[in-house]
Amino acid sequence: MDINQLINALKNDADALLVNGQITVTPNLININHEIKYIIGLIIAHGIQVEERARQTREELNTSTGLLKYLQEVTNARECEIHGIRQRLIACQNERNGLQNERNHLVNANRDQANQLQDQQVRQRRIRDTLQQRNNRLTHQLAIE
Repeated sequence: MDINQLINALKNDADALLVNGQITVTPNLININHEIKYIIGLIIAHGIQVEERARQTREELNTSTGLLKYLQEVTNARECEIHGIRQRLIACQNERNGLQNERNHLVNANRDQANQLQDQQVRQRRIRDTLQQRNNRLTHQLAIE
């Protein structure tokens, strides 16, 4: 039975008292009085249940609100951590790029130095070969003379 049905039953019983208009207490009047008291008790019990449910709902809402605030704080903290990690990642990537550039520069310098050394060795071989040929010619000319 919902609250509206209880109220309608109470009104009907009250109307029955007015219609009877009896001042003397009859068994019917006693029954109606007991029914009215019973309905009032049900209404009060229902009101108490509604208030208890409202209190529980407020507690659940407060708990949910607190949990939501906590989760928002945790999320914000995680976002800050993620931002810091991303910043460190960018710094590491920049450092890595700088080291790669330095390494590439050193590799190129080493390659250039190796090429220069190779060119110098070729020139020295040519000079040595030329000097050897001159020495051989001079030795040959001296032998002829």
